[in-house]
Amino acid sequence: MFFLAIGIQLVLLAVVAWFAIAPTPGRRAAGVLALAGSSVFGFASTVVTLALSFHSLADVNPADKATILSNGLSEGMNCLGFSMLFILPMGACFIAGIVRMRRAVPLPPS
Repeated sequence: MFFLAIGIQLVLLAVVAWFAIAPTPGRRAAGVLALAGSSVFGFASTVVTLALSFHSLADVNPADKATILSNGLSEGMNCLGFSMLFILPMGACFIAGIVRMRRAVPLPPS
């Protein structure tokens, strides 16, 4: 689960960076969707990992429950941490793309 989350986050980061390098209004929608999708996927992978770790405790020896639960919680927090590691640069790239797009195409006077 962890490596799948990393791979999907990298693809979404590439989409946002593509928008930031050459911002156009059409690419802005792709950037918004990638940023939102990355956020949702990061939190969903954390929730699924935590749910699987609690679900795996049903048929386990009571002496091993603490170890299995701590491993599951550790993987869930790693998923959350790495998703934040990708989401924060994505937000910065997206804001940079918006700023570049606004400079290139000024707003009409009101």
